[in-house]
Parts: sequence; structure tokens; C-alpha cells
Amino acid sequence: MVGYDIIAEILSLIICLVTMPEEFQRIVPAPPPAADMFATYQLAYDFSQEVEHRQEFEDYCQWY
Repeated sequence: MVGYDIIAEILSLIICLVTMPEEFQRIVPAPPPAADMFATYQLAYDFSQEVEHRQEFEDYCQWY
């Protein structure tokens, strides 16, 4: 369970970022859009599946 002190600190940071002057808001990077995060995850998943498939095929060829 997350302590109340940590939650309070996170909330104060969020409030600070929201009320930050415009020139300082550009310094803090914006979070990536959800679609970009999903695309990155999907690419990593597809790559790992391809590596696994090729390794299984290589093992089969060595066995045969």
C-alpha cells in the first residue's frame, strides 16, 4: 500500500506542474500519446515473437 506521504507529494508535484508559468512548462517533457506507447509495445512484442520463431526454426534445423 502506498503511504499517504507519497500520494501527497505526487499530488503537490502535479499541482505545481499545472500552475507552472508557460515558459517553464516547455522545459518539462509532455508524456507520449497513448498510441505511441502502444505502437512501441507492439513493435517490441512482434520483434520478440520473430526472434523466438527464428530460434525455434534454427533449433529444428540443427536437430534435423
